Amino acid sequence: MFSSQALGDTEKHAIRAALQEYRNNIYERNLVEIKYCVQSVIEQQSPPDCSEEDANSLALDALKSEIFPCGIRDRIKPPSDLLK
Repeated sequence: MFSSQALGDTEKHAIRAALQEYRNNIYERNLVEIKYCVQSVIEQQSPPDCSEEDANSLALDALKSEIFPCGIRDRIKPPSDLLK
């Protein structure tokens, strides 16, 4: 492995720029996938005789198990808030 002292400022800047571009690409890709998942869950039909609150709860349960293992219930009520 090369020592960071062996790299010049130009190389360090190029590496930083490449890493930032990579982070941005991953962020954008993840954002698109999260929006797709949330939208898919929102568009699912609720069970018959299900209140809006219960439907939101079911949707949040689905999202929690799929992509949000953390406690999203504490932060949002309707799943559409995740798209904001």
